[in-house]
Amino acid sequence: PRKSKLVAPWDSITTAALIFTALVTPYEISFVWNAPTFWSASFVINRLIDTIFMVDMCLQFFLIYPAYGTVNEGTHWVDDWKMIVRHYIR
Repeated sequence: PRKSKLVAPWDSITTAALIFTALVTPYEISFVWNAPTFWSASFVINRLIDTIFMVDMCLQFFLIYPAYGTVNEGTHWVDDWKMIVRHYIR
């Protein structure tokens, strides 16, 4: 199911973005009094992080997910696009 060679690197990128957000955002909220200027480094980095999260949200509409059935049915992977969208939006 997760045979793509791009999924693992993308997961690493989103993990790094999440760690950056968890560490930097509290500092910015607590100690940075002035709003960043339009092309400052912190503004550009924060927009890059925002872009990573937006792309990840869009990619979720195309990734299969496991559906857990009864003991007899077991787990199967859902690859129907309409069901993926319905599962993601729910």
